[in-house]
Amino acid sequence: APTPPFPPPAAATMSGAVQCSSPLAPGGQITCHAWSAGGELLAVCANASEVEVYRVSGRGGLLKFVREATLREHDMEVVSMDFCGATGRLLTASHDRNAWVWHQDATSGEWKPTVVVLQFNRAALCARWAPGGRKFAVGGGGKAVCVAYFQEENDWWAGRLIKRRHASAVLDVAWHPCGTLLATGAADFKVRVFNAKLPGEDA
Repeated sequence: APTPPFPPPAAATMSGAVQCSSPLAPGGQITCHAWSAGGELLAVCANASEVEVYRVSGRGGLLKFVREATLREHDMEVVSMDFCGATGRLLTASHDRNAWVWHQDATSGEWKPTVVVLQFNRAALCARWAPGGRKFAVGGGGKAVCVAYFQEENDWWAGRLIKRRHASAVLDVAWHPCGTLLATGAADFKVRVFNAKLPGEDA
């Protein structure tokens, strides 16, 4: 047989593994996870209200995962999370109708939560940071999408509901790289694109 012009690619291997220890997740079922922008942190939820953050070290196929923190603020299952590439903050959303923004204290290393005011009457289902990290979007089971920004005077993230309601639950959200256009995917078989520019927050 003729020799192929290029050797076959080597199989990708990873010897590191994460096993979540939450007692609420028999078998360690992972419902959502997120990597930090630099790949040094991995956040996972094992079908529970808690989020475990692991620090990742090593190179190539040999990675080591060390649990750094367990985040406890939600009352029900966490179903979506997203690291902000610009700030390193972690956004989590849950069936408890709430979202939290977490930041790691530079001195103590402790992960500290900041409340998000969503105004949801149903479960939060998806959450994504906008480019730049000045705002984020959360979609929910109540046919609603909320765009949140930080109110420094109140020390919380305040949400503004997009007035045009969907016909069913919002299952996913995605930002255009420009940071003002937001696409939503819902259970009504439709994708919608909104202008999510916030006065005073977007240039």
